[in-house]
Amino acid sequence: LLYKTDSDLLKRNEKADVLDKSGVIPSKSRGTFQTEAKGLSSIESFGGGVYIPPAKRRRMIESSQVIDPVQSQRRSWYDQKRIIHGTINRLNTTTIKPLIGDLFEKVNLLRMRGILAKNLLQATVTSPRYADVYAALVAVVNSKLPELGELVLNRAILAFRRHYRRREKDNCLAMAMFLGQLFHQAVAHELLVLQILTLLLDGDPTDDSVEVAVQFLKTTGNALLEVSPRGVRAVIERLRSLLHEGHLNKRVE
Repeated sequence: LLYKTDSDLLKRNEKADVLDKSGVIPSKSRGTFQTEAKGLSSIESFGGGVYIPPAKRRRMIESSQVIDPVQSQRRSWYDQKRIIHGTINRLNTTTIKPLIGDLFEKVNLLRMRGILAKNLLQATVTSPRYADVYAALVAVVNSKLPELGELVLNRAILAFRRHYRRREKDNCLAMAMFLGQLFHQAVAHELLVLQILTLLLDGDPTDDSVEVAVQFLKTTGNALLEVSPRGVRAVIERLRSLLHEGHLNKRVE
């Protein structure tokens, strides 16, 4: 094999050194590469890119005699992530009680708080009708781990601002409904609800922002009227003034 330049030969040698250090040696009988059995093989690791059924993976882990701490932590993180994802997918009004117990028992929520917050926000956008169930889950977790509830609330606010800035009506409405349910569960303060309504109706609002504000007010109006009646009256007066101006679409009116 001829090389055009010395740099090509140098790159070839460096690649061979990396293969030798990683435990992969060329086979003399065939032109393929084979992997040395050092502890857990590459097919047992989750970074190998090969799908292994869960039952077969457990048998392979149990039959392995050498335990790598890095691979053990990776497996633990992967299993807990899978439990969180499955719990949120199966969450509804009838299954919330047993699933929350399994979540506290099987998952280190302090370690996996970012994964839980991310999955909750994604599920809120894709399934906004279960926003009350997701908010109930956050309320239970917040009673035990307040830092996790604060993380979910902060990320929900940032997601709402991002969707509002991008003018994504459906996602903005879904996130607003989730924040409203968090207010019902006493995770969010009433000032947050009033600030969202002010943001949606301030200045020269669009038809979409007014529609989102109306739906948000329908969700939080009764509870907000008990804690801040003056704020609710101010929002209603703003809606009445927009209606009298006549700049809104007939559908929104």
